Amino acid sequence: MLFLIVLVEGGSYVALTVSSDVPVSADDLLERMRAATETPVADEGRRDTDFGNGIHPYLGFMTRDRDHAVTRRGLAMNQAAFYEPGSPIFDTDPNVLVVGIAGGSVADRVIRGGGLDVLVEGLSKIPRFAGKEVRIALLAFGGWKQPQQLMAVNLVYVLGGHLDLLIEIDGFNEVALHEVENQNQRVAPVYPRGWFFLTQREEVLPDFDRLNELRQERRDGALAAVDSLLRHSWAYRLRWSRRDARLRRDINALQHKLRDYEPRPASLENRDLVLSGPASPATNREGRLDELVDVWVNASLQLERLCLANGVEYFHFLQPNQYDPNSKRLTEEELTGAYDPSPERFAPLVVEGYPRLRRAADRLLAEGVRFHDLTPIFVDVDETIYVDNCCHVNELGNRLLAGAIVEFVATGG
Repeated sequence: MLFLIVLVEGGSYVALTVSSDVPVSADDLLERMRAATETPVADEGRRDTDFGNGIHPYLGFMTRDRDHAVTRRGLAMNQAAFYEPGSPIFDTDPNVLVVGIAGGSVADRVIRGGGLDVLVEGLSKIPRFAGKEVRIALLAFGGWKQPQQLMAVNLVYVLGGHLDLLIEIDGFNEVALHEVENQNQRVAPVYPRGWFFLTQREEVLPDFDRLNELRQERRDGALAAVDSLLRHSWAYRLRWSRRDARLRRDINALQHKLRDYEPRPASLENRDLVLSGPASPATNREGRLDELVDVWVNASLQLERLCLANGVEYFHFLQPNQYDPNSKRLTEEELTGAYDPSPERFAPLVVEGYPRLRRAADRLLAEGVRFHDLTPIFVDVDETIYVDNCCHVNELGNRLLAGAIVEFVATGG
């Protein structure tokens, strides 16, 4: 029996290593299990999409959860509903520096994913902010693209709030999301991501229900694995890993099916502005990219003017991305788990879109926007930084981003 146990356990470890292409450790597997427990699942009775789980009247989409205050090191950053009582935007103490962080998920993760201490401590050491307590108003949300960030900052002032410093981190969503998530459904480039699905079109709701079932199954399996004493067994780890891989493949396949979905002709013929938005003059992808970059520039210029009128220092940063050529020597781990060169995904959009963003940044600089290009930040970093095949980075990456942001803000732009 002992021989059989050793044989099964050893064979399971070898099988896991072969399937992963690199040696695996117990800590690696446990971390993967814990990550899978965070698989997003809609609450019972709700039909959420991948593009935010609730339409917002001014911001496109937002979370439905209200009781979601986030505190790190005693710093209340924001409520998930953005403008609840107690939000830093309503702090009137002159000894408090209210710092707005705007953008999409990369901006959000700079704060939530390891860069908060670097940002807060760095800003507090800048002479012009000396003696002030730094409070972060996290005005970023996963999947947002301009003009959603502009609308979020506008709403701060409409509701009587204020900021002292605004840091905008964006670029990837602006050029990469529309073509993948909106174009097949003939939605205007200026509209939020996945707008066709956010409007809960009946013809695709069964697929979203199935997607939620798969995610529930994946999360439940991971929760059971983390709590099980059998998690110390390589045979159990192999069984869980294969089941989780199958569920991830099924989830990804259904996500691709939804994003490639083309509405029935009748749906396109009876379109209205709520669903489709204003007609785009662009007739090809190049034209749509130019249109999206124009929106990005115009939104940033309006943020500059809004901030200038309200005495706010505004800094705009172009985020790095792994598909931006020559911006980083990708590690084997990144090439395996954080790089998808498929022509129907993000890679070609970044290759075509980022040079447009950099050229358009000259217009921002000419208008006085304190703009800084962060895309070369990882060019000499040999460690793994990117964690998925979209745009997100690990704790080291977030700390490096936060440090570079502080360094540029310190110069005053």
